[in-house]
Amino acid sequence: MRRIAFFTVTALSCAAAFGQSLLDCIEPDVARTLLRQGQGAQQPPDITATVPAELSSLRMPREFTWIGSAERITGRLDATTNMSQVTAAWRTSLAPDAARAATAAALAGSGWEIRSQPGMSMNVFRSADQMPQTACRDGKPVNFTASPMDGVTYVLFTIQRNNNSSLICSQPAQPGFVTGLEKYTPHLDLPVDPATGVAVRQQGGGTSSGGGQINARTQFTLQDSPGNVARHFAKQMAGQGWTSDANWSGTLTAGSSWSRRDAGTVLQSTLSVTAVDEHQFVALLHISTLQ
Repeated sequence: MRRIAFFTVTALSCAAAFGQSLLDCIEPDVARTLLRQGQGAQQPPDITATVPAELSSLRMPREFTWIGSAERITGRLDATTNMSQVTAAWRTSLAPDAARAATAAALAGSGWEIRSQPGMSMNVFRSADQMPQTACRDGKPVNFTASPMDGVTYVLFTIQRNNNSSLICSQPAQPGFVTGLEKYTPHLDLPVDPATGVAVRQQGGGTSSGGGQINARTQFTLQDSPGNVARHFAKQMAGQGWTSDANWSGTLTAGSSWSRRDAGTVLQSTLSVTAVDEHQFVALLHISTLQ
């Protein structure tokens, strides 16, 4: 039996009995992942408990819990064949960066080739709306993302059926930037807004490198203090091999300084967070090679 029928009946019964909205009566994991695939579509997605055939050989790590999959029609290939998009969802308590790495390792171990997005390895600040990663096997792609929400990381796979999306897997992999600093570059996930429980999204910024330096900037909106945001980033810096030297926290600014040594390479980094307006923040990270 299709799970969509079960969810619909359960939600209608719950809403009628307790006077709640339909979304209040649906399993949160399903509402946050699979039902979102129906937004803007003429028909709701077809939700099932079955792993899509394209991922049947994938063995996700034990830290991941299966949620379900959803398929929605996106168009027609011809008079008898529909084009569709399939989404498969897992949840985990791992941080988004660790969840992405574990997912990529699981795909690689199951025969997929991970296609790196050009420049993605140099992106310092990351948010839930970052570009998905692509993996190819047998000439067919799957895309995946890892996004935090309410203390949970959701890993979503997206599969296109009956369209020309396989062209990406027939093209040579594009190399990313090579600066010699890639293995030292931290990847900092933006915080969750305590007012909404949703990870904030970047509203501008980027990462540049050259001359033995890396400069990164991001801008975002959330209801929190500069000190809390700076501590959120500092925990990630420490977890990625950087040693804390000093930190500060004021009314409008907060930040920290860091160092790192590896095989004769000495690096220094400064992280700052500034509240430029009400609920509007700018975060900056500067890394320089000292020798």
